[in-house]
Amino acid sequence: MQYKTGSIREIHRCLVTEGYHISENTLRTWVKQGVVVAAFVGKKAYVNYDNIVAVLTGGTPPFNGTAVRARAND
Repeated sequence: MQYKTGSIREIHRCLVTEGYHISENTLRTWVKQGVVVAAFVGKKAYVNYDNIVAVLTGGTPPFNGTAVRARAND
């Protein structure tokens, strides 16, 4: 994998290719719940591959604040 950050769909494909059994919907739920940090461009969420693997292999990372989705027009 060349890039370690991508859309949820792109990261899901990489995870499945490498043998991780997780649904795309689970990744989306984790982003909504704040389990995984994501950057948003419009409605599209971009996540880091290493963060997802860390959650899958070792549980959730330490909580360091509230998950807030920043929007330019709010």
